[in-house]
Amino acid sequence: METVETRFSNKVSAQLEQFSRVQALLVAACTMERLWMLFEGWTKHESAPYLHVKPETFRRPARYLLDLFWEQIWKEQPYGDYREEYNRFHNQVQSSFDENDGQDVDFGDARLLLDAIECYGFTFFDTPEAVSKRRERQRSGFYIPFITTTRYITSCVTLYAYRLFYDFLPTEFCIENSIRRIDKEQQPLVDDYVEQHPLWREEVARIEDDISAAHDYPSNKELFMARKELYSNLQLPSLRC
Repeated sequence: METVETRFSNKVSAQLEQFSRVQALLVAACTMERLWMLFEGWTKHESAPYLHVKPETFRRPARYLLDLFWEQIWKEQPYGDYREEYNRFHNQVQSSFDENDGQDVDFGDARLLLDAIECYGFTFFDTPEAVSKRRERQRSGFYIPFITTTRYITSCVTLYAYRLFYDFLPTEFCIENSIRRIDKEQQPLVDDYVEQHPLWREEVARIEDDISAAHDYPSNKELFMARKELYSNLQLPSLRC
């Protein structure tokens, strides 16, 4: 069943397919930067049960990786050279809790940026050779549909919107309508609710504006340098239900 989220995601993916690699990564970096304040707030003010370290220990390495992403874009480099730094951060996060407790760690709003970096950060250095190896791994054993790099970038770009559609706004819809769960008959109503909601419309507008401007990159580099600073201080609404 096609939803407002899948239509938007497919639209974004089709647009990114027409971009250079640097332009597509630029849009992803913008999304990551918008998530920074939510992440930073968690590292400063939250504690997390089952986490063996203080949340603040993630702040500096996460910021370091984000700055590496931006530096790559400013230099107009299609592929970065910092897989080691990326792996180090991934291992730091994974070793910060016991494996059996992983599902119980409350990362709160920080989960958004952590997912963006851990699940999609590799696209910044995903060379053709790495893509080929991933394709071969997915062919071996049982069949797994191959996911293109553009699709991974799209998932990063739409990460906040995705959570709005599948988590936060449906919960709000249920509370406002005094229902416990959403069935198939109610899904069109949820679609309409999300599509008209200010949070959804604002995030869609930001993504569309980033895509429109990225089409002219790098001739408008100064615009994106200013936008990076704007997004770095943008306080998105919390998605904690």
